[in-house]
Amino acid sequence: MNDQRKGPHSSSELKSLITSLVAEVLNDLERRRKAIQEANEERERLKGKHPSQIISFFLRFWFTGRLLLPGWRFPVLLGVLATLLGLGIFFIFNRPPAPIPNAMVGVWRTPMPVYRDAGFRITPDSITIYTINGDSSVHGITDVELRREGRGKIYTILYTGDDVEYLISFIYSDVPAPSIRLRHPSDVEWRKETP
Repeated sequence: MNDQRKGPHSSSELKSLITSLVAEVLNDLERRRKAIQEANEERERLKGKHPSQIISFFLRFWFTGRLLLPGWRFPVLLGVLATLLGLGIFFIFNRPPAPIPNAMVGVWRTPMPVYRDAGFRITPDSITIYTINGDSSVHGITDVELRREGRGKIYTILYTGDDVEYLISFIYSDVPAPSIRLRHPSDVEWRKETP
């Protein structure tokens, strides 16, 4: 029978293989010890230095493979960085709507005879629209956008009605008295009713 075994054929070959593996492991451990010692010396030297020098040190050691992170630190570092990136994106794209100022909360009417029965009521979370026919409808506010223009502020209120999203845009000014002018038609001035 032909014996085709792979690996060492004798105890001396096995002993030689184990010796070379142990030597390789010991050399690797010595390289790691020296790298850690060198990194610690470099850290001590950088105490009190400018942050850019410290960042440069870590990048240099990282990319040359001399900065050795134990097995659990690298995944934790990546997790922390991913979390910070995710939070940054969340807060950038999920900003809260601009608040409706207390001075705008209330019922707004115009003295123009054409719009005598029309108007609207603004609350922090809803807008009620009164038509010239005497009808009214209440809508939940979904978003408020604010832009400044001259002495006034342009508010765009997004609201829902019949499962459709609408918007109303107007210029709010509190000089000389609080007033609202819709973007279209802009010639009508709406004034807040006093209670």
